[in-house]
Amino acid sequence: MPTPSVGQIVHVAVDPAVNNGTDTAAAVICRVWSETWINVRVMEDGPRIEWRQGLEYIDALANRDRDNLNVWTWPPVVDDGATTEPTPTDPPPDEASTEPTV
Repeated sequence: MPTPSVGQIVHVAVDPAVNNGTDTAAAVICRVWSETWINVRVMEDGPRIEWRQGLEYIDALANRDRDNLNVWTWPPVVDDGATTEPTPTDPPPDEASTEPTV
């Protein structure tokens, strides 16, 4: 598990009624107490920005007790291929050589 630090984005559990129908929101870490306990600013899908203290790490928000909103987890890693190095390819045959033939 990565070590949390101030400024990192995490996911937190929220009430869907204040988050446009979804129970997960992004949050920015604003204080780290330990590798598993943090304070955050929650960025809900709406005008409200909430501050929460003493959130405990959980492997997956789906595994939490539905009444417990004081938990956080790392966002899933999405591998869309955008960060991979391009694969080199040979140029088309007509562009392969610009040297004159003798």
